[in-house]
Amino acid sequence: MVGVVLNTVIGMILFMGLGLQFTAAESILEMLGRRTQYSKFTDLLKTKEGLHTAYLDNYVTVFAPSNDAMDMFQGIKDENFILNHMVSSAIATAEMGERLTSLMPGHPPIWVRMITSNLYVNQARVVFTFALESSSGKKQFLYLIDSVLEPLVPTDDKIEDFVDIKAGDLLTNSGSYKIGDFSTKKFADRLETLGLGKGNFTEFNSFGKFTFFLPIDSAFENLTLSTIDYEVVRAHMVPDRLMFTKPQKRRVESMPTVQYNASRGSSNLRVMAKVFVKDNVPMVESQTVVGTKAHKRGTVDAKIVLANIPVQNGIVHLIDRPLVVMAATLWEHLCTEKTGKHNMRFRDFAKYLQKSPKLCERINKTSDATLLVPTNEAFRFLSASEMDGKISADAERILGLHFIEHPPAILADDVRVTNPQDDSGMFSVPALFPEDSEERVWFWNKDGKLHVDGGGIEAEVVEANVGASNGVIHSINRVLGIPQDTIERKLARDPMMSKTFDLGKQEHFNDQLNKTDLQFTFLVPTDQAWDQIKKDFATAYKVLFMGDFFYQVHHILERHLQVGAKLSINELVKASQEGKGFEVMRGSPLQVSTQEDNGEMVTTVSKDGIVARVVRANIECTNGYIHLIDKVVMKRRDVTLGGGGNVLPSIIAIITTWMVSSLLR
Repeated sequence: MVGVVLNTVIGMILFMGLGLQFTAAESILEMLGRRTQYSKFTDLLKTKEGLHTAYLDNYVTVFAPSNDAMDMFQGIKDENFILNHMVSSAIATAEMGERLTSLMPGHPPIWVRMITSNLYVNQARVVFTFALESSSGKKQFLYLIDSVLEPLVPTDDKIEDFVDIKAGDLLTNSGSYKIGDFSTKKFADRLETLGLGKGNFTEFNSFGKFTFFLPIDSAFENLTLSTIDYEVVRAHMVPDRLMFTKPQKRRVESMPTVQYNASRGSSNLRVMAKVFVKDNVPMVESQTVVGTKAHKRGTVDAKIVLANIPVQNGIVHLIDRPLVVMAATLWEHLCTEKTGKHNMRFRDFAKYLQKSPKLCERINKTSDATLLVPTNEAFRFLSASEMDGKISADAERILGLHFIEHPPAILADDVRVTNPQDDSGMFSVPALFPEDSEERVWFWNKDGKLHVDGGGIEAEVVEANVGASNGVIHSINRVLGIPQDTIERKLARDPMMSKTFDLGKQEHFNDQLNKTDLQFTFLVPTDQAWDQIKKDFATAYKVLFMGDFFYQVHHILERHLQVGAKLSINELVKASQEGKGFEVMRGSPLQVSTQEDNGEMVTTVSKDGIVARVVRANIECTNGYIHLIDKVVMKRRDVTLGGGGNVLPSIIAIITTWMVSSLLR
């Protein structure tokens, strides 16, 4: 019943959306003859001699690829090619079901899918449909498509070799098929060792609907075959899904593999997979959502070197590396001369990292670390010479911000990030390189994306959980430690500073902080600090945040700001030791000091009995420093309604002032 309804719906959609046209007394060849953009396939039909010519005057369905599609196809365009685009009956869209069989020997499948309002046969999209008639009055259907239906053809012409080709046949006898220079012999040999043909991995030779990912032999040039175990093999098969490389989707969902389904409800390894396109290259990504000692959580990406191979039990993609197995170490990813050649996405960062042998040695020795690797594009915001100069001047600090050795490795969905225990609502870890580093790197989630901050530079993780055998790599869109934002922009972006930024919007206080011809040092209270003001001084908090008394806001913020100097936390401490303190725009200087607290060195800011702790120091911006503090340097009496010293005692004063001002309007 469901199938009937589905077919009816498909028929209605196609009738409305795919340009179904009924043309009486016109054959397929006649219709194609009037379609110049399909002339190359038409010429092939007319000039090649073979079985297909008999069908063209009979009941038949033809899928005709465009000239562009024909040009892109580099394979052999022979009789098998033609027959793979033909079905031996006239099939309307509503009659298709989920698979057709072509006229090629062995009758390989043509998989049918409806995606939104578009019909796909294998990876090809149907762009137009014609209901036609042969010269003898027999019904025919012509479907114009945007990609060729590439057949899987045996190297020999024996009819028996064409029959019932399944994924297992291609796996174990890859040399018997025309798939270029690719071979899957090594993967097949490993599977035979693990029990292929002896009750294990029956999916390869069973009927059904699977997507299979087969690593080619070159995938094992630098990888021991023994790393492929029983669970890894099952993670190379996705049941009940045909994961073609087209159409490209904006958001691609990961699908459970055979391995995932078998381990559902247990604490064993669980792997999902998805197919996507990156830089016009089809890719597959395995996502290990539950790891084991043998296989860590994380993702592994592989290029699809030969895609969308139809077989009787699904489709096959040949890939350039095995899934799940995180074979390379962090050091091999980034610190070897091969990095730039074989891992182009890490090229620019690797170039700088390899100039720091001490850090590379540290990465080589680590057992579980997190590396934050800027994309190549992240280095383009400065000229090459400027970037070289900045990194050379402070290489260890800048590079060290990208190396986190705080086991276990920090994944995008790490509970320490998604459910932080710190009052700030963010998770942070110390940067341990160089050894005397006082920096911390902060992690948080924003709109479903992992964000990091190091040296005051916020970056978004654009590719998460790239697995390595001894850790994980996150690709980020900025270079940490090299300032790019003004203080105003940093306030706007940082989740711990949003309330200070909102206050600064009143009467354009923030505008000055965007100037690059001035230098600033700003002690910024955290959002939690303002929440504490709300609890302690509820009336004053309302005055500041209601928006009608901007001068009060300016007075409070000016008590935290110095204009004309860019001062690090150590410089502030030194100024206080010398008796000058931290001079601010309004009020007497603040005192900044460092002392030990429960075995930890902390920096505090004090005035009139208020002691605030510096929770993030030296957040460097292009026009100054921000130092984040956990208290607002203010007392209740500091918020008044006027230029004089009238103290705001309660909410009554606000109401009175509002009433008077209303009468004067």
